[in-house]
Amino acid sequence: MDKYFINLLKCPFCGGIFLIDSIYNEAKSDVICGIIKCKCNEFPIIGGILYLKFNSLTPILLSLIKKGKSSDALLLLLRMNFDEVWAVLEFISNASHGTLINDFLIRSLVIWSKISRRYYLNNTLPLVKHLSTDSKSFYFKYRFSAESLWSLYPFIPLIRKKSRLILDLCCGMGHASFILSRYIDAENFVCADHTFKNLYLAKNYFIKGAQFLCLDGNYSLPFKDDVFESVFMLDSLHYIKSRYRLATELKRVSDPQGLILLLHLHNSLSHNIGAGYPLSPREWSNLFESNDLIIRVIPEDLLIESFLSDDQIDFNQSYSESSLDSANAISLIAIRDQSLFDLKYKFEPNRLSGSCSLILNPLYKLSVNNGKIFLVKETLNDFTKEYKISNKFLPNTYEIDDNIGKLLGGGALSISLGELDSSQLEVSNDLVSKFILLVVPKNYM
Repeated sequence: MDKYFINLLKCPFCGGIFLIDSIYNEAKSDVICGIIKCKCNEFPIIGGILYLKFNSLTPILLSLIKKGKSSDALLLLLRMNFDEVWAVLEFISNASHGTLINDFLIRSLVIWSKISRRYYLNNTLPLVKHLSTDSKSFYFKYRFSAESLWSLYPFIPLIRKKSRLILDLCCGMGHASFILSRYIDAENFVCADHTFKNLYLAKNYFIKGAQFLCLDGNYSLPFKDDVFESVFMLDSLHYIKSRYRLATELKRVSDPQGLILLLHLHNSLSHNIGAGYPLSPREWSNLFESNDLIIRVIPEDLLIESFLSDDQIDFNQSYSESSLDSANAISLIAIRDQSLFDLKYKFEPNRLSGSCSLILNPLYKLSVNNGKIFLVKETLNDFTKEYKISNKFLPNTYEIDDNIGKLLGGGALSISLGELDSSQLEVSNDLVSKFILLVVPKNYM
């Protein structure tokens, strides 16, 4: 975590400023392992990620760091999911047998975590190897093919206009920030999430160079006022219980001329898988109503269909109440600068650039018939059920030429983009626009 960035933070619990207390490992201006403090508490920086939670795990992490065991603290965060940590540590803190049993249980947790040391700390492993034991592996494996993520593309030109500092709140593993980082420098991003492992994988695979914070979105945000030129959340606000409080916080931390973008908000008037705590389009809009904010609400299905048909979007267009209420999800934009809506934006292509690779969409398998090479889409009930627009857009079969077929080989194209010749690059661009080939981080598969 960059030392300068710490100056932009404030404690979400007491509102005080943070000071660097100790640095145990650093690289240039980045704190890799250290401790910051405010009036109410100390918080650890582990693996370059600020752990900004006030729970039973925090003092254990701080103790390990102070004993020179930062790798144990990192493993503890990576190896255990939050429910396991909470249950075990609550038992520890409520134990009535004194500090001996507490120390024993803590050491046992660390030893248990060390069993997976080589696995979790091996960043040379393809990302998908880290997902093989994750309960959400299906979600992340097909994330680049999901229409909910596609809802980001129409807004790329808008975000590029407000790119000085960007907050990706509830970022997951950083898929959205990775897409944006092909157009905007990674150093301009701040990625925050509830799950430390997501942030660790985002930092090491998706968007190196960003700032990372592990926090709880149900509390106040740990940023000073007017810090971000753009703030966005994708497929996440409906999982926050204190949605009104967070909406107020998003307005507080955004620049007076900044952009607030909420994508894939679940509509309570329609059915959604894993709905969370959805609201109606009108209720979502009401959360952000303010005298100085201009708000637009767009049905996600119409937005994505326009993107896929390569149309322009008119941000001044209004949508009927029935079209909004019937949408499974909506996108909400809040700005204070009307001129952003008055501009005409052309959808950005899924650009081949930056530090990335190409892979065959994992929905497809190679098939050879009468000397011709075809890509055949697998039928996955879970994908078909949740991503109807994506499933409709992605062709069931697609014939490819030998030039690309040879590159695909066993199904994965993991080469640097600079290695493609002009004809391969032209074909690849076309397949990328169809989401048959996917632009992914290096060492993704």
